[in-house]
Amino acid sequence: MTGKGGWGNLTALLLFGQIMLNYQNLFEIELKKLIISEQDRIKDNLSNGLSVVDFAEYRHQVGKLLGLKSALDLCEETNSILSKR
Repeated sequence: MTGKGGWGNLTALLLFGQIMLNYQNLFEIELKKLIISEQDRIKDNLSNGLSVVDFAEYRHQVGKLLGLKSALDLCEETNSILSKR
């Protein structure tokens, strides 16, 4: 798509859509990004073996991963419930 009415209008529409997102939507998006980032950090630490000194610490780190996954799952479940209203 080029010329008049091409990518320029699409970009404007996307920017307008971004502005129209309310605080709750932005909060949810940023929270999910932070959770995923923390999951990645923990996975990297586990794969490198730098932060794991014993089995108890390994279990603790895996528990944190499962807790973060559960938080993301609950976000998705909440969105599903709200979309059915």
